[in-house]
Amino acid sequence: MTKVAALYIATGRYTVFWPEFYESAEKYLLKDCEVHYFVFTDAATLPGTTTPRISVRRSLLLAVCHAAPV
Repeated sequence: MTKVAALYIATGRYTVFWPEFYESAEKYLLKDCEVHYFVFTDAATLPGTTTPRISVRRSLLLAVCHAAPV
């Protein structure tokens, strides 16, 4: 069986979308593959992450943008 990794970033209020995404992905996404989920979040808890194929990393994600000189 093919193994696939899915990255999900859930920060702030967007954590509410995780349970529905996971349920939908398990039902429709890559049904013939073994999907492992890597979830990055700043939330203290994230519902529905007790499955061994879900790895949760709790850390603050920062994006730095550099503007090019004009």
